[in-house]
Amino acid sequence: MADIVVFGASGGIGQHLVRSLSADHTLLGTYHSADPGSLAEGAAYHALDVTDSGAVNAFVAGVQDQLKRPVLVYTPGVSPDVSTHKIEDADWERALATNLSGAMYVTRAMLPIMREVEWGRIVYLSSVLARRGTPGTVAYSTTKAALGAMARVVSVENATRGITANALALGYYDVGIIKTISEENLQKHVLPQIPQRRLGDPQNITEAVQFLIRSDYLTGATLDINGGMVGV
Repeated sequence: MADIVVFGASGGIGQHLVRSLSADHTLLGTYHSADPGSLAEGAAYHALDVTDSGAVNAFVAGVQDQLKRPVLVYTPGVSPDVSTHKIEDADWERALATNLSGAMYVTRAMLPIMREVEWGRIVYLSSVLARRGTPGTVAYSTTKAALGAMARVVSVENATRGITANALALGYYDVGIIKTISEENLQKHVLPQIPQRRLGDPQNITEAVQFLIRSDYLTGATLDINGGMVGV
């Protein structure tokens, strides 16, 4: 059994991970504005702005005694839909802060605990868009790609301390924001991009996280879980 902190537990994927992992592990979840307690039972929830490094440090200090076998799962992501030549500073900075700086803050805060117990797992939720050129996603794609680089650096820095760091490059899943897309757009624009011609079952994400928790020799990798979209 591991002690998992799901950063961004109020989102669709975060909620699913809490529900599906709580049977086998101890779960802590963070949220920014919407308390997911009634939506994703199974975790102890804490309000946290991951873009505030001081708040992140205080949160981790407050829960460190609960982290005997610490696992960090970072899910937050915002994606302003705007072309590069039109993106505003505020949209760029918000994506950078949420998608990337927050990941660094929580990693920096939790690594000393992992290094002390000589065991830890770090999983960043990246995206297939990190390796596919998709119009209007410059902020999202760039920051999600950077998570793979972060995983590689963290992995080599901590390779002898029982700590692994990996990223999951997700595609389109039947959970969360995809629910807001009309059936017509789903059939016409989204599914044709996926070689398997279907949305992913979020249980695939759970199983990948479980696999990474069990694995002690897989580190610094970005795993594609997107129905074959990379290279298409």
